[in-house]
Amino acid sequence: MSEAAKMVKDFMRFNPTYFTGVSDPEVAGRWLMTHRRLHQLLEVPEADQARISGYCLRGQAAVWWTTYTDIHATPATWGEFRQLFLDEYIPIEVQLRLREQFLGLRQGNMSVSQYMDRFRYLMMYAMDVANSERLQIYYFIRGLDERIGGVIVATGAETLQIVYDRALARETYLLQIEEQLDHRTPRDDLQLDHDFSDDRDSRDAQYDYDDGQIDWSREDDQDQTNDQFNNDDHQVVQEIVPIPIQQPRQLYIQNQDQRDRSWGQRSEDRQSGVKDRRKCYRCGQRGHISVNCPGASPVSEIPPTGERTYEMTHSVRKTT
Repeated sequence: MSEAAKMVKDFMRFNPTYFTGVSDPEVAGRWLMTHRRLHQLLEVPEADQARISGYCLRGQAAVWWTTYTDIHATPATWGEFRQLFLDEYIPIEVQLRLREQFLGLRQGNMSVSQYMDRFRYLMMYAMDVANSERLQIYYFIRGLDERIGGVIVATGAETLQIVYDRALARETYLLQIEEQLDHRTPRDDLQLDHDFSDDRDSRDAQYDYDDGQIDWSREDDQDQTNDQFNNDDHQVVQEIVPIPIQQPRQLYIQNQDQRDRSWGQRSEDRQSGVKDRRKCYRCGQRGHISVNCPGASPVSEIPPTGERTYEMTHSVRKTT
């Protein structure tokens, strides 16, 4: 058995679909996609892919293919065969519409496997923009659910198949989480609510603190300013105004004695100064007055003052 015959036999063991030439773009596209996947699975050489898939054409499609190969050489690549097939069985306006669907494809409510199936089908009509593995990965991740695609973006993958496998694993994990939540007991709900309440209170407290940080700092600054103002007032009062009633009585009396002695000393000094400034008008000397003048005559030397006599008439004496 030749190598080519063995390859065809291995290919047919997977029961590939046949295409009869129906005018249904969906059927034609599905046939192309199925054969492309078998080529990749069996690692069919690029030069043999068109010839092996041409063997799976039936009816009107087989006539078309036989006629073409009789006139033209067998396409050297799968890409050439795909484009010939699309031009023959899918109108150009349908191809453009499916191309736009590929560019706007999103997973939505589809599973990852359903999304991948639709992605591969529509990608056949947009090979001009998805003509490399890198671009195919980009468009595939872009259309995934955010809970799945957001995780895969950070991992970095080299092939579309690796990205697809990781998307399936992520989808399985999310489904397990949802299943656990669906089968939780009322006690679990109570615990979940309690945990959520704690987290919410913690977040609210944090948000309140963050939102009110400026206000609280202003209020703290105002309180600090008031305290400082009160302390300053109290200090000024203590320095300027004495409050003897707040002192012990003995200390107050002692302080009073000191104040009295100080006052008495000042009185003596004041009197001494006045005494020194006095001047005697008898001798003209300072330091004493005339009463205490040392130059004054003794009292005994002063002659007595004469008595006043009255002369009475004879009649007056006689009467008395």
